[in-house]
Amino acid sequence: MAALVDLASRDEIRFRAEPGGHRVGIELRGGESTDPRVRLNRRRPIGEGEAWLLTLLKQAPVALALQAAPAHGGEPDPAALLAGIGSMMQFLPFLANEQTADDSPEARARREHGMLDGQPRDPQALAAAVERSSGRPLSEQQREVLAKLSLLSESIGDPASIAADPDAFAARVEAISGKPMSPKDVADVKAWAAQAVAPSPALASADGSTASRQPTLGQDASTYITGETALHFGAPILFGTLLETYARRHGWLGGLSFIERLRWHLTGLGEIAVALILLAVGSSAGIPVATGFGLGVGLGGMLTFVVAPRMIPQTAAGALIQAQIAAYRRSLQLTFAGAPSIADAIESSGVAWLDTPDQSIVWGIALGLRSDVEGLVARTVQDTTQASAPAGYQLTWFAAENNDSTLDAASMFAGIEAIGSEPGLPGRDLDAHPR
Repeated sequence: MAALVDLASRDEIRFRAEPGGHRVGIELRGGESTDPRVRLNRRRPIGEGEAWLLTLLKQAPVALALQAAPAHGGEPDPAALLAGIGSMMQFLPFLANEQTADDSPEARARREHGMLDGQPRDPQALAAAVERSSGRPLSEQQREVLAKLSLLSESIGDPASIAADPDAFAARVEAISGKPMSPKDVADVKAWAAQAVAPSPALASADGSTASRQPTLGQDASTYITGETALHFGAPILFGTLLETYARRHGWLGGLSFIERLRWHLTGLGEIAVALILLAVGSSAGIPVATGFGLGVGLGGMLTFVVAPRMIPQTAAGALIQAQIAAYRRSLQLTFAGAPSIADAIESSGVAWLDTPDQSIVWGIALGLRSDVEGLVARTVQDTTQASAPAGYQLTWFAAENNDSTLDAASMFAGIEAIGSEPGLPGRDLDAHPR
């Protein structure tokens, strides 16, 4: 939820309440912005998890439309698979160019133009950015793969040119991969490109129908995810892993949680296996010591298996950051409680790196202060709707139903929270915890 609000504050997406007030759709925006507050929000670096979420949000209308097409003999639709590959390729240059430690004025100015909307860099610059991010030089094989991905990403990012001349695209793929595309693959790519440039593709619902997934409120299907669709769009696979990768790069975690949990689970199973062997030996040979030792090892193995999810290798720096965040949470909660509006909260928080009210909302959601944020937004909206009140903060990243100025903050955040609350869409890989 915090990632979605963060993307909205950067004008990469915009929430829109749909008729009835229970569902919230997502407008896909991005690109240049003249709003100074949006440009300030964009200057802050963003994590790989949020970037990956945005790539799949932007690919969702095309991917869902492809799912509505008949399957090819019961096999996974190659065009839908190609759309997913296109998302990963589109994500790669952003990861390399935007998520390095570079926070120079030039890097900040580059981020102001929006995410995923710029042209891919040349392979050499891309390789250099990856090396800066990872701290390790790339091998020749990795450089070759990176060059192929960059060229293919540039091609897939322009489906109109593929639809106009699919044979030229096939020739380019053959040139960079060394393998020719089959006639069926060319036909699948042509169908994907035609679907991608279609002005109003039909979106498939969870039950396979398309009637409930048509664009509403004047939105084009290629740039709008309806509230019904958003209910089934959970956090994409790798979302949590990429967030943890960000924490690892900053030295807050010593390893990825799923790897550490697996390691401790295997350790527990190994202890249980040793315990069973000792129990078998003790019972067959009549050695009470072996039996007792086996019981102890078995209990230890079960305990290790149970507590494995908590054995995340947090570093000393991570513990320090956690303590600082806990203190900041208490401070921000008190600030929210005493501030008459969001603008006042920014001025009285004493935190220099909170440049805009939007950033305080994102941090409030991320730190579990949703109820406090709701109260603050409600007070701000009430203040700005009074005729005698000066023009202040305007919530530009959420469009109320029929542009109603009397925004219900609690309903707004409830609608945003509902995104991804229903079971995942068919054919999409989702994390176990949608939000």
